[in-house]
Amino acid sequence: MSALVNVAEILDFAIYMEQKGYEFYTESAKKFDNLKLVQLFHLLAQEELDHERIFKGMKEKAKTMASREIKDEDNQTSMKDYLKGFVFGINKSVKEKVGTIKTMEDALNVALGFERDSVVFYSTLKKYVDKKNAAIVEDVVQEESRHVIMLSKFKSEQIPPPPDVDAL
Repeated sequence: MSALVNVAEILDFAIYMEQKGYEFYTESAKKFDNLKLVQLFHLLAQEELDHERIFKGMKEKAKTMASREIKDEDNQTSMKDYLKGFVFGINKSVKEKVGTIKTMEDALNVALGFERDSVVFYSTLKKYVDKKNAAIVEDVVQEESRHVIMLSKFKSEQIPPPPDVDAL
């Protein structure tokens, strides 16, 4: 199965994801008193804004690019179907999602899921942009991967692991 996808449409979605990430981190930071967590979320929010600017710049340049036929040989799914899956997953209001977060661990788990999804999405996006922009997207993939590492490290340092049931 194939579909025509305009690179600008993909970049619009990347911009949307970064905006949602920024909103998530700023709203989540308001829920907690843990200074280290708040600082981490503010840092990540700022980096989401930086990524948004990168993708907006790429979109300006992409306006001249024609639509491309995009195929996913393995799954026989189109890029549009792929994007719809992501939209379905993050279309929920960020404030609604943040409202369900009760603990620091909940917030970190949601953030980790968001960042991991971003790595997958941007790794896929890289295949559909020109070589110069692919290098830029790869830089964003590396930053998003760094976010996963930062969040995972913070989580392991701040939240004790569950007790070993065999040791009890």
